[in-house]
Formats: sequence, structure tokens, C-alpha cells
Amino acid sequence: MLNRRTLLGAGVLSGVAACTADSPKPKPAATAFDPADWASVRAQFALDPAAAHFAAFVLAPAPAPVRQAIATHRDALDADPEYTPPGGEFPDTTVREAAARYLGAEPGGIALTDSTTMGLGLLYSGLGLRKGQDVLTTEHDFLATHEGLRLMAARTGAKIRKVELYEDPARASADRMVSAIKEGLGPRTRVVAITWVHSSTGVRVPVRAVADMLAEVNRGRDEHDRVLLCVDGVHGFGAMADDVADLGCDFLASGTHKWLFGPRGTGIVWGRDWEPVAPIVPSFSAAAFNAWQLGGEPTASTADLVTPGGYKAFEHRWAMPQAFAFMMGISSSPGGAA
Repeated sequence: MLNRRTLLGAGVLSGVAACTADSPKPKPAATAFDPADWASVRAQFALDPAAAHFAAFVLAPAPAPVRQAIATHRDALDADPEYTPPGGEFPDTTVREAAARYLGAEPGGIALTDSTTMGLGLLYSGLGLRKGQDVLTTEHDFLATHEGLRLMAARTGAKIRKVELYEDPARASADRMVSAIKEGLGPRTRVVAITWVHSSTGVRVPVRAVADMLAEVNRGRDEHDRVLLCVDGVHGFGAMADDVADLGCDFLASGTHKWLFGPRGTGIVWGRDWEPVAPIVPSFSAAAFNAWQLGGEPTASTADLVTPGGYKAFEHRWAMPQAFAFMMGISSSPGGAA
């Protein structure tokens, strides 16, 4: 059966947004969404049919269910600034639950952010490295990783090392990439920071194979010296079929406004165990407020505590479940849109 995820998983990253100049004009936003019908899927996007759209490289268009959710929340907030979406006192919980279903994870492992860059910044600024520990990354990673690690080094004194995974991206191999990372490890390497899909070349790094290699390395290490695999996932998230169990990493950071076609200015960080990451921005979580009111501090770091507090573009954040549902509908529809 051919569906969206199997096609994209094979490496065709043109995405649902692809259309050509001779494409029919998209149907009105009110058209019912049928995930098994390619024409219906395309009709959910308000893309200009006079242009050819082949990627979601920077900011992707949002489909009709996401745009409608944003408009609903925006109008409700303008009518009543104390509005919260129906279904619960804590709407961020609904967002985490939707993200968790998509990721094959638990809601408690997901921090909410504004972008991949923010997520990586929270992660690398919050990780506490011990004296003598170092970090390994690659020559191919994006500014968000390299700068996040540079700031970590400035704060902790940790040494940052880079390895080359390939010389020619057209000839990149999984075995060579895994070997390069393994050869670059030191006895006190605490973090391996990689990118799932390289934006500059399209090379997909074999995250699962790297995770398996590191699992063997970690067998002989103390808990506080085990290597943590941290992944910038933004150009794989929403395009590849893998969930976090498939990837095997410790942390995955991604915006949701690219290949997931989610609201602009939204993102997530998933973590297997948040204990090594200290919050760096005050949280508006229940745990933070309870501790503050009692004159104490939270007892342990969690994804909720790492999620920055403050007032956001809530109409966008609260529309994230519609983006996850849209993609899950396409993914699970047999013989449907690809």
C-alpha cells in the first residue's frame, strides 16, 4: 500500500505541498477533508497555483484544519482574553498529548517551544557537563547546533569537537557516518549532537544505527558519563515515518512549522529522561507555581519545567493538535494520499 509516509520515507521529499503551475485552483477551505483522496488533501492548502511548490524548507503552508483552528482561537481570545479551548483547564496538555500520539511517546516527555533553534538552545544551555566531559558534533550541522554548542562551551568550558561524516554527499554511506562518530568519541564524551536530515545536502543520517553504536559504548560507562544522543530533527520530522522508539535517541528537537505543516512559531523537544537538563527560562508549569508559592523549588527537572513560560501566540500553539491529526490521517489512510 502506498501512503504518504512510505513514499516520503523512500526519500521523495516533495511533500504534500507540492503543486505545479497547471494544478487546479485549491478548493475553498470549507471543503471536507478526506485523507484517502489526494485531491482533497491538496485542496486543504491555499498555495498559489501559479507557482510550483516543491519543499517545506523554511516555512510551510498550513492546511485548512490548522488555519481554521488558529482563526477560532484567535477570534475567541480577541472576544475574551481569558478564553481557553474547550476540554480542560490546561490546554498545553492537549498539545502534548497530540504530539505524543504522533511521536509514539509519553506526553510527559515533551517540552513545547517556538522553534527547533529554541529547543536546541534550551537543551544545550540546560545540560550540565562535569569537568573533563566533552561534546562531539559534525562539520555538517546547522548554525542552531553549532552556536548552541559554542554557548555551552563558553558556559561550561567543555571542549567541542567536530567530525566529517562524508566528503561527497552523493556518496555518503550509513556505515561511514556511524564509523566517523564512533572514531570521534573520547572517553569522557557526554553529548553527541547530530542532525537527522541535513538541510544543505539532503543527506539522511542513520540515527538508529548511531544510537545502537552508542548503546554499546554506554554499557561500560557510569550513568553520569553515558553519551547522550541529541538530534536536530526538523527536516525529518513530519517527512519520515520514524517515531522516537525507531530513532533511539535521547533528545529530539524540532519545529512543527516545516514538514509537519503546523502553525508557524511552534515546536517541540522530546526527551527520554529530563533529569540531566536544568530549566533555563522560568516555567509556567503547575510544579513551578506550586514551588514558588510555597517558597521552595521543584524537586526534579521535567519537560514541563523546561518549557519556557510567558505569554505566547496561543492561537498557534493550541492549533498544533490539528497539524498532528492531519498528518496522522494521511499516514493511516490505506491507498490514500502520498
